[in-house]
Amino acid sequence: MRIKEERLYNIIFPIWLLVAIPPIVFITLPLNFAIDFAVLFYTMKYLKIEGAKKKTKSVIWEVWSYGFLSDIIGGVFMLLVYFLEDFFPAYGDWLYENLGKAVMFNPFESIWGFLWICACLLIVGLCIYFFNLKKSFKSLDIPYEDKKKLALSLAILTAPYLYFIPYDFFGGY
Repeated sequence: MRIKEERLYNIIFPIWLLVAIPPIVFITLPLNFAIDFAVLFYTMKYLKIEGAKKKTKSVIWEVWSYGFLSDIIGGVFMLLVYFLEDFFPAYGDWLYENLGKAVMFNPFESIWGFLWICACLLIVGLCIYFFNLKKSFKSLDIPYEDKKKLALSLAILTAPYLYFIPYDFFGGY
């Protein structure tokens, strides 16, 4: 009797994928796209830019991609706190108590942690502004002043203010 050998690659792969990419990403990707689209479209309408829908569609993928890149850059800056502890061991306890815990669990726990999150948010906002102004809107046929206003509205309205939500809000530890 011959036994058929079955491989279960398709069962293992999705589990691995969910570990590598948390399921929340599948919610945030389309939600972020919708928010970026709405901010871009309604800002164009407010600025009375002709063909707002067509122009929004022409740049939305770049705007969305650069928005995520900006969020990742901000996240890296948030995590720098943990590397600072290694580079400045004499201040390790202070850095952990005043920055590390605040960044990880509750930014309102320490003024220093709150300011660190504010700085990270500012970095993200600047990245969103300049990526959109210099890259996403490069081929957009509108006046430069309107490009600056669009980039500014995206930077302010789509910045990741969720950085400020304490970990306890999500069930805590």
